[in-house]
Order: sequence, then structure tokens, then C-alpha cells
Amino acid sequence: MFQQWALAVVLQWESLLIAAMASPEMYKILPSSIFLSLFTDKPPGTPTNGRPAQDLSTLLEGSDILSSRKFQCISRDKKISAHDTVCLWTASDQYASIDDEYRELKTQMLSAFPSDVHLGDHSWNLLLWRRENGSHITCKIQYMTEEGDMNEGLKLNLYYAQKNTDGERKAADCRCLGYKSCQCVIEPGKDNDDSYILWMEIVTSVNAVLSPPMSMEASAIIKPDPPSDLTFKITDQGKLKVMWSPPKSSAHRLQYQAKQYINASDNGSQTKLVTEETFIILDVAESCSPLVFEVRCRRSHGIWSDWSLPMVFNTQGGFYFPQKVLIGSGSISSVFCAFCHNNQKVPSRSITWGLNLAEQIPSHQYTAASDYVGKVTLKNLNPTKPKGKFQYDALYCCVDGIGCQTRYAEIYVIDVNISITCETDGKFTAMTCRWSSKHISSLKDSVWTFRSYQDMSYCIKTDIRHGGSAEKSCTLQEDGFYRCVFSTIKATFSYTMWVEIQHPLGRLRSVPVCVIPIDVVKPYAPSNIQAEMTVGMGYLLVMWARPRFTVFDLHYQVRYRVQWQEGGWKVLNLYKNESITIEEVDACESYAVQVRCRGLNVSGYWSDWSDPISPIIKDIRAPVKGPEFWRIVQNNHLQKGDNITLIWQPVKDPFLCGPVEYEVLYEVSHVVTSSIYIGNATNYTLTLQNSAATVTVRAHNALGHSSTNRNLLLSQRMSAVQAVESLDLYLLNKSVVAVWRLLPVEYEVLEFVLEWKNLRDESRVRWQYIPPNVSRYYIKDHFFTIEKYQFSLTPVFLEGVGSPKITYEFSTEKPNEMQNNGGVYIILPVITATSFLLVITLAISHQRMKRLFWKDVPNPKYCSWAQGVNFEKIH
Repeated sequence: MFQQWALAVVLQWESLLIAAMASPEMYKILPSSIFLSLFTDKPPGTPTNGRPAQDLSTLLEGSDILSSRKFQCISRDKKISAHDTVCLWTASDQYASIDDEYRELKTQMLSAFPSDVHLGDHSWNLLLWRRENGSHITCKIQYMTEEGDMNEGLKLNLYYAQKNTDGERKAADCRCLGYKSCQCVIEPGKDNDDSYILWMEIVTSVNAVLSPPMSMEASAIIKPDPPSDLTFKITDQGKLKVMWSPPKSSAHRLQYQAKQYINASDNGSQTKLVTEETFIILDVAESCSPLVFEVRCRRSHGIWSDWSLPMVFNTQGGFYFPQKVLIGSGSISSVFCAFCHNNQKVPSRSITWGLNLAEQIPSHQYTAASDYVGKVTLKNLNPTKPKGKFQYDALYCCVDGIGCQTRYAEIYVIDVNISITCETDGKFTAMTCRWSSKHISSLKDSVWTFRSYQDMSYCIKTDIRHGGSAEKSCTLQEDGFYRCVFSTIKATFSYTMWVEIQHPLGRLRSVPVCVIPIDVVKPYAPSNIQAEMTVGMGYLLVMWARPRFTVFDLHYQVRYRVQWQEGGWKVLNLYKNESITIEEVDACESYAVQVRCRGLNVSGYWSDWSDPISPIIKDIRAPVKGPEFWRIVQNNHLQKGDNITLIWQPVKDPFLCGPVEYEVLYEVSHVVTSSIYIGNATNYTLTLQNSAATVTVRAHNALGHSSTNRNLLLSQRMSAVQAVESLDLYLLNKSVVAVWRLLPVEYEVLEFVLEWKNLRDESRVRWQYIPPNVSRYYIKDHFFTIEKYQFSLTPVFLEGVGSPKITYEFSTEKPNEMQNNGGVYIILPVITATSFLLVITLAISHQRMKRLFWKDVPNPKYCSWAQGVNFEKIH
């Protein structure tokens, strides 16, 4: 065959190598595809038509293709009448595929030859590259000729040598599939940016042909990694914006080529665009078929990277963008929709929106972003409430007359109103901030972080530098709050902080809080608390010392309560002062007292309450008055040697807190003959040693004894004086009214003592002092008719205690007889009835009363006012 004949007649290896090395011109490899062709200008058996054979380079001389395509050929006359030529040329650096580039080049080149010249060719494409930061150079060799048949024993070799050195030529490490494709590796020298000379060798079983020398700069054939992270979004104008990320391995500015197609096998549907941006903006196609996007990149005029992984923009049935929306409460977000029906997009002016198939979104919130893309603005949405396994609200795109799409957009609304509170310790050395997310429904895969930054200026909430913030470590407390501590602070700097919610759907931030540490100081509690009851006054005096490290005036609060009570605190406010006197207290009660403080006229916090302190309970003063006491004797008339029992009630005084003891003084002729301390007992029995003696009972405590005391003169002579003529007792509803009359005596009565006791329990005697001008007394006790009682009324004179009047019976006199005898107390029911009748009398007219009494009292002789009245004239 022609191809086999062409390779059989090539020059031998040695002679061709010498010609190639002697060539004064060297082909420079540009960072684009390179084609190597083996041409024969006369196939076997073809007549020359009288024309001598010419070298291919001679035929191309002066051609535009020679300069535009950078041809370089080598040829040599052979022993037979034919010419063989090996040529190199570069592609046009367009963005078509290698196959398209080769066909275009071949067509242009062949058109430059005379029509009677018949050429046979075999072409290979060579592409060289080095990966970013790679350690070797890769050369990919691909056979391009479609027609023809070559010897399957054909082999390809690649040789290289370092330029401008005397290094010997090396063979590249090639892995080939026959003559059709090879991938060769060139190991570079110490410097990755060295220059190299390359040769490609075509070898048969008998001969070999070598390409022209090719010059290569290693730095010019860098092949970057492909772009990554292809995404898309719909712009506010309803355009499709395709975005990608540059390869991380490249620090150079890159060019990008984006490819869009519907079906990878349909070359006619492909669209290629070149840009230096990391995005392209396209119109949304009217078709509802899915679109596929791929992107590749290169350095300026360098080697193109591989195509990125494809990204599919699926519009089948319509689409939502974004498909899932994460939004904070109070924020605004937009969702776009294209609606497909019968494989055609519905005009955007027909699109409506609904939420959860139950709530129609107002029409003023959606617009037409483009001819086929609708837009809805979501605002004022309430935080999403989980509905079983659904943690979102469903947003539907609908068209009247068609219905809603079966698909929907997922809307996650998170409450970002997170309260952050901070406080600075009393030393100004640390600031502690607290926040809680208990009221917020946390999304799966979400991460919560606390972020902050500090600034020398005051808080400016309109200029939040989110990018300059740092994450702060926080610990979760048992009460559900997170605790974040700034261990070193600057008191007058501003600290801006917020909680950030990271989720695959996006990022949300709580409302930023700006704090200046000096404005949120929580001082230490006041120290050295003292509390005591003031002597003589019984007021509660509280004193304290201001806490350490405070440099400003303080506002104090004092609270106190009875020690054993739960709650019931009383709080008092005062400013600057460090003591307070509390008057409304019980001097003998045990109180708990606490004090706290905060900065005056500055923001900040109250300190903790100080530890509670209780004043020691003690007597405030000595007893003022001794007890009221009375004497109990067996005989009505005293005799020397009689035993007299003194009885009294314990002294009641709000200023006596400790135990009260008693002392009995026995005086004869104003001389104390005996003084007996009897402790806290309330009775004492003594013997009358003289015919007349004065006894006194004094109260004692740690501060002294009572200064005002009752004296009782016990006189044998006066005990026989009778001043009470009669004593009557009237039993009224278990109570008793005592009524008495006196006899004329020459002594002045100072007071009476009314004494009573149940004869079944004679040891329990009750008594009461009564003023001298009273002749009746209401005894407040419980009396029963089945019991026997003894009542006695004893006059007390200045000269001594008189003779008692004793009775054992209750009086049975009628009430009117009681009135003649001096009457008794008008008890409460009688007073009430009388008052009621008086009101009726005043309320009813005189004539009405006449008719009333005439009706109730028909006989006028029983009514004095009715005598002489003509009742027939009264109507």
C-alpha cells in the first residue's frame, strides 16, 4: 500500500539525524496543539506529467500558510524518484476540539498545493504539559489521520535533551498503543523552568524518520487543575448565573472557558464562552430540557486544564431557585420559579405563590423577574414550627387553571433574636457573656458559634465588621445558657458580638450586641457588714464598707426580713451612704440583713447580695415598770404570822428581749428588811412578820431593774375595814357583770381588786385592778351555771388593803330590779336593739308612727301620748 511504501523509502536513521541536528532553525513549541505530518508528494505508479518532482518546502514557499501556521519541514532526495517530507505546525489557538482543528488545518494546507500534486500524509497531534507544582512533563501523542492503513508494526519514540547544555539525548518514558497513541513522561532537571529540545521518531522494521527539532520552555506549558464547585443562581433580572471556584493550586490569573450543552453527544448544541471572571450570566432557555455546564481554565495563552465535573441545571417540570432557603426571622429573601407545562415554560406574569398549600402569599410580594422566571419576596415570616418529620415550610409555585407544581421550595425560618448579656467582674479583669438557644429550633447539621471583635471606638452598630471577627469558645451550663469568658479585657474598648449559625444552606447571624466593659460592671458585694439594735431606741442599725476596686459612687440597697420567714423581704434604697437606721422593726426579733450595690449614674449590674447577717438579740434597756401583783391570803383579816402568796403576770415590754427576773422587797416603816431574788417565777409566798408591812415586786434584766413599781401595804388593822356594802353577779351568756355598792368610810379608796376563781380549781385565781369611780365591771371570762365560783371585791386604801366582800352566788333579780339597784352594763345585744329602734323612730314620720302604734296598741290607756286623741280623724 502507499503508506507502507512511503515508510519503506525513508532515509536511514543516521543520515536523517545528521540533517536534523544541522538545521539552523529550530521549531518553538507554543502552549497549544502541535501536529506532525509525514508527507509523500508522489504515490507509486503516478506519472509526473513531464514535471520534475519538487520538495514540499519549495511548493509551500511564499504561501501564507507557511507564516500563519508556522510550518517547518525537513526533506531529502531519495535514491528513487520521490520526495518524503516531515512537517510540524501549530494549531490556531482556537477553542474548537483537536479533531476540528486538524481538519480545518489540513483543508487549508492542501488547498495551497497545485491540483495535480497528490499528497499522502500520516499526522499525529502532540500536546505537552506540566501540572502546577508537578515534577515531570507529560506529552500525549494521538494519531489523527482517518483514512489509510499503516503497518501495525510501526512504533513511536520521543527523545529530549536539555537546551544550552552538553547533556546527551535521553529517551522519554512512553507507554503506547501501537502508532495510534502514546503518553510519554519527561523527567526535568533540577530547575523546573529549564528549556528542552524534543524529537519524535517514527520507526518501521527497516527504517526510521525523525521530526525537526522542537524547542520547549517548561514554564510555558503549565496545565492547571480544572475549576471546581460549579453552582448556579438566578439573578434579580431572571438570568442564569453559573459560578465556579478557581483551582486552589494556582496563584496566577486565569482564563476560563465555559461549555454549555443539552446532550453531550449532540455537538451542534454546544456553546463555548471565554471569560476571565469566575462566572458567566446567560438567559434562561425557553426549553424545559436540562442544561449541562463544564468549565476549564488556563494561564494566559497556556495549556487548557481538563474540563471540570459537569453541573446539570435541571429545568424539567420547572425549577425553584434556591430550592432550599435558610432565613432569619425579620429578614427578607427571594425565591425564583420557572413553571413548565407540556414541556414549555409558562410566562412569568401568570405565576402565583402559596405557602404550605394553605396560605396565599399577597400578590404585591411577587413580580416577573424575566419573561419566564417569576420572583417572590418573603418577609415577616414567623419562625418555622416543626411539623412531624418536616422541619420547613413548603413554598409552591402555581399557575391559575393549571395548578401548583408537585415540587416545592423548602423554607427554613430560624428565630435569630438571641439575647446576649455580659458583665464585667469587680476587678475589671474579665468579662463574662451569656446567651441561650433553648427557644430556637435547631436544624440538623447546623453549627452554632459565638463570634466577636473589639474596637477602640464607641459602639457603632451601622458598621459591623463580620470579616474581622474571631470565634470565642463557650461552655454550656446546667441552666441551658452558654457562658463565654473574655479573660483579658480593655475596660473602655467596645466589644461587638453575635451568634452565628452555620448550615449547609447558608449562614445566619443574630442581631449584633455591642458592649463596653466599663458599662456592664458587676461590682463585688459590700463587705464588713454589721447590724445591731441601738441601745435605748430599739432601732436596727446596719453599716458596711464599700467593695474594693470601685472608682465611682455607688447606689446601695439594704433588705431585711424576720429570720424564720420565707420571702417577705423589705428593700430600702440609699445613695453613697454606707449606713442606715431602720426604725420599723421589733427590737426583740431576729432579722436577716443583706446589702448590695451598683454604680451610681452609670449602667451596669447589681452586685450579689452580701452574706446574710443577723444582729445579736439583747435587751435594749432596763425594765421601766414592775409587774402588777396581788396577794392571796387564807383569812380575811390579816394576823401576824399569816402566809401571804404574791402572784403576778410576766412583764410585757417590746424592749425587753432577754429573760426577766423578779425581786420581792419586804419593808417595815420604809426600811427594807428583806430582798429576795426569785428568778423568773410569777408567785412567791411570804409570812407577815409585823402588823403592817409593804411589799414590792421589781423586774430585773442585765441592764438593771424597774424604776416604777407597785407597792402593796399589808396592814392588820386595815384588813378589818369594810367599804363594800354589796356585791351582785349577773350571768349573761357565759359572761358575768359585777355590780357593787359602797359603805361610807373615813378612808379614801384608791382602787378595787376584783378576784374570782372556780372552786373546783382553787389554785387558779384571777384578779383585776379596777378604778375607784366604777361601780360595775364586765368580767371577760367563760362561766357556766353548773360550776361553783367565788367572787370577791377588795378595796385598797392608802393605809392598806381593806376587808373583801365575798359572794358565791349569781343574782336572780329581774332586770328592772337590777336598774333600781344601780343597773348593770348594757350589753351589746341590748345596745344594738335600742339603736335599731332609734333609727326606725327617726325614719318614720310622726303621723305614720301614730297609725303604727294605734294598730299595734289598740288600747290608748297603755300609751300616754294617745290619751285625749281623736283617732277617728287620723287617716
